Amino acid sequence: MEILLSHWIKPDEDASDDVGAGKREHEARVLARRLREILDGGVKIDGPGGKPAPPEPGDVVVLLRALTDADEYRRAFERESVPAQIDGGGGLHRTVEITLLRSAVRLLANRNDEEALVTLLGSRLGGMSPAGLILLFAHARKTGVSAAVALEHAGRIHGLSPEDARAASLLGGALRALENLPGRIPMTELAAAAARALHLESWLLTQDGPSRRLENLRTVVRGADALAAPFGGGVTGLARALTASAGGGGDDRQARVGTARDAVTIMSVHQSKGLEFPIVVLADLNRSSPPSSGSFVFRPGATEDDARVLVNWHPRGFADAVKTDAWRDLRKQADEAARQEERRLFYVACTRAREHLVLSSALETKSGDNPGGRAAREQIP
Repeated sequence: MEILLSHWIKPDEDASDDVGAGKREHEARVLARRLREILDGGVKIDGPGGKPAPPEPGDVVVLLRALTDADEYRRAFERESVPAQIDGGGGLHRTVEITLLRSAVRLLANRNDEEALVTLLGSRLGGMSPAGLILLFAHARKTGVSAAVALEHAGRIHGLSPEDARAASLLGGALRALENLPGRIPMTELAAAAARALHLESWLLTQDGPSRRLENLRTVVRGADALAAPFGGGVTGLARALTASAGGGGDDRQARVGTARDAVTIMSVHQSKGLEFPIVVLADLNRSSPPSSGSFVFRPGATEDDARVLVNWHPRGFADAVKTDAWRDLRKQADEAARQEERRLFYVACTRAREHLVLSSALETKSGDNPGGRAAREQIP
């Protein structure tokens, strides 16, 4: 284990910058330099055959109490040539970009996968209206073909609007192009071809948060072979893997962090529960919890009758709320419970590391003080 302390000089009292943000930015820069050293062989982990080896970026996970400022760390890491990705917690495989990619792969594995077809056509990327979907499937049933085959007849479907016919034709053309790919190609190439056929990257550039969405897509494309392997490989294996991963949970996070070998992952402490990694960095330790405030205090009880809720009384005409003894007692209990939860979270974070743990924080130093260097690092066996 090592403790990394970065000394941050507090600005003048009249400075308008956000003090917390400045301290965090400084810590992120110092941590980025240390991560570069670690990846360059400054720390060894168990490699193939149990021999010590330098870690890959995918062996490193940075844990934060909250992801509010995760992008600050990602930018600092990338300035030091440390590739990084943020695991946003909603489930990488449940994002719209991966849902669309998964649907295309599922259709390649099975042209009769109507759920995948509806997902693609009915999305903002596919652009088909609900009425158009109904007409398409009605035509498929009437003519005795699959809905995917009915895409080829879109121009002849009675009542289908020109916009819906165009959406059907575009998807039909994309699927035809993918079906003409060589029979045995790496799944990374197939996933990349699926994204190109759908013009997925171009479309993502028009959506909110394009950089994050593009990185999500590229992360899954890069890890497609590793994802498919446990499911038998090939397009069927990749379709099964992507579908299983969309279920979420700890295995999903462990799998996608493990397959992103070329990027350090940034995630919250809560997300890391139940997972383990060769190298764990617990960063932003100087972040303080917001002070307890508000009018309500809740204490869960063993039974419904034992639970208590107290409300702060603020009479009209009084500057401050009236805090009763019962309210103060319950507030004190709630604060102590929050402190205990902080300790539990810290324990959870520290025990995620299999081989090496880094605790990182910024120390505040007043202007004129000599902290004895910009950063201090202590190695603990």
